[in-house]
Amino acid sequence: MRAPLLSLSEITQIESAYALGAPTLGIAAEALLARWTLGLRDHETFVRLVFLTWYARAEPSELTGLDGSRLMTIDTLIEEFGGPRTLSAEALFVLATLAHKFPDCFGDVKRWREQSTKLFETAIAHEPSSLVFRNWRWLSGIEADARDPQQFIRRELRARFHGRGSMGDYLVHICGGTAPAVSGSA
Repeated sequence: MRAPLLSLSEITQIESAYALGAPTLGIAAEALLARWTLGLRDHETFVRLVFLTWYARAEPSELTGLDGSRLMTIDTLIEEFGGPRTLSAEALFVLATLAHKFPDCFGDVKRWREQSTKLFETAIAHEPSSLVFRNWRWLSGIEADARDPQQFIRRELRARFHGRGSMGDYLVHICGGTAPAVSGSA
């Protein structure tokens, strides 16, 4: 008997147990892969599958429950989604952030290290109004000063990624944790 197709909301609930210490990301990845296999290749399924594929290489499977051998490569996910030209500014930012932080989790370190800057710049070109995208160097810890008011950058970061499973939690943490704290920016 086949497991029921889960909604993104149900998958988020499964992922929330990981934040409490349960190795449930493998279950979430299987549910996302089921959606993908059945043709539900929406933006959210894509970025969350990319994240879990990357995370499977970043963290031990005993802690996450992820089996990297059961996941597709990130390049395959991009191609099956429609290729690099079909990616939204947000998807480009997610890929760029992950590739910038730990390019070895993508495979070809040199390629993805170089690619991360191009992906950030393309995200800005697609959505120049995004404070998060415009300030990627500050969020990544490359530049000491932000181009825009920090409290607004942090608010957009949280608004974009909070409540979007482990991917969202990670991006809020890694980007928000890199940028200096600002009072009243919660």
